[in-house]
Amino acid sequence: MSIANNNTVARVAAVVAGLGLVASSFAFAPAASAQSSVDAQIAALMAQIAALQAQTGGTASANASFNRDLTLGSTGADVTALQNWLIANGASIPAGATGYFGGQTQAALAKWQASVGITPAAGYFGPITRAKVNASAGGSTGGNTGGTTGGDDDDTDLQGGAGSIEDATFISNLNNEEVGEDEDDVEVAGLEIEADDGSDIEITAVRLDFGQGTADQDFEDYASEVSVWFDGEELARVDAEDFDDDNSYSKTISLDSGAVIDAGETGELTVAVTGISNLDSADAGDTWNVEFENVRFRDADGATITESATGDINGVTRTFSFATFASAVDAELKISEDDDDINDARTLEVDDSDNTDDVEVLSFTLEAEGDSDLEIKNWGVSVTVTGATDTDAVVSALTLWIDGEEVASADTVSSAGTTEFYNFDDVDYTIGAGDTVEVLVKADFNDIETTAFDEGDTISFALGEEQTDVTATIDVEDESGEQLVDADITGSVDSGAFELRSRGIMVTFI
Repeated sequence: MSIANNNTVARVAAVVAGLGLVASSFAFAPAASAQSSVDAQIAALMAQIAALQAQTGGTASANASFNRDLTLGSTGADVTALQNWLIANGASIPAGATGYFGGQTQAALAKWQASVGITPAAGYFGPITRAKVNASAGGSTGGNTGGTTGGDDDDTDLQGGAGSIEDATFISNLNNEEVGEDEDDVEVAGLEIEADDGSDIEITAVRLDFGQGTADQDFEDYASEVSVWFDGEELARVDAEDFDDDNSYSKTISLDSGAVIDAGETGELTVAVTGISNLDSADAGDTWNVEFENVRFRDADGATITESATGDINGVTRTFSFATFASAVDAELKISEDDDDINDARTLEVDDSDNTDDVEVLSFTLEAEGDSDLEIKNWGVSVTVTGATDTDAVVSALTLWIDGEEVASADTVSSAGTTEFYNFDDVDYTIGAGDTVEVLVKADFNDIETTAFDEGDTISFALGEEQTDVTATIDVEDESGEQLVDADITGSVDSGAFELRSRGIMVTFI
């Protein structure tokens, strides 16, 4: 308040104080004459007060405008303007427009709030009341040019006055993301939005534009859904088919309430895409771009503003691509030989008149690398013999053991000869993503006397890259049911040549 206004208020206060002294001096006068004299002095003093108020410009104005919250103890020209506005609208403030927000002003304001349905009618001049008063006075709510005013109860959670977006910057680590087949809510782009110091703001809508990079199909041929998140909370979800070539793959998405950024603070608005469950292999690797065309928000004054030219809300895009599920989760089955000496070349003792069962002939580990569980459907091991005419003359059956439990057996071969593939059908064993299991292959051997192999014949076992065709003997699927290709099954293991004998000197190193 200016010095001149202070002096005027002081003069008004002095007059009012004088009024009190006059009233006191007549307290014991005869009733009729005392009352008449007091009434005359009151009328004269009120006229003087009105004249002094006119000097300060404190009368209610049709274009009065308020831009801050007012409460008990507030002072200033806007308090004077509010008091005059209340008086002009029938409120009673005995002290008049003093420029000080006291109990009388609070009571008058509370009564007016109750009359127009503002709750709670507590006499606090906040965003809702301010917007209502500004609207009825024909003034502005302090919002940005082009905004629309509002005075609903939703404004009560925002503090401040007129607000704007200070800056909008892409989240640096969200770029060139890969959306896997049937993969849910992969974040592909995000904005760090900073509110200015004038007001809290709430993001209410965002307009997204998806542009074809190398893609030549509609967006819905790659994605099933698009979702919008704020600080980790989902606020909207729409079908990808809403973005079609008829609308140039653009759409304005309204957000649920809750995307509030405090004045001077920053919040993260992100866009996530869910891949379709049956991506055409020809579309794998295709790229798309996403642009935040604009962001709509409201401030504490109730103004709604659409921002499209601040920071990265200005024609800047982020690129992402679509991939098969296995590629997106980097699914890989890794075969490794363990430290056991089971695979070392050695002599195996076999019976000369009876079968010799459950001989450990191959030991290794399997690791499910990447972000997908892997299910082993079928498994195969190649067997090679020397001396004998074919492998089934030497081996009657193989069994597959994982983490100490038998999971499958193979007693038939895919071909006849000195090298054959033994297939373990219907293994159906799942290895959790990131887990490693220990695997053993055990063999049942025929006896030497009744079969077509001799003392000193050898046998060896191998799997993985040592085999001529991995997928011919190994069938592994990821969580989506897609079979891993040869390149996704890495590593190998093979045994030395085991010499088969029923008699001789057997040496064990201790």
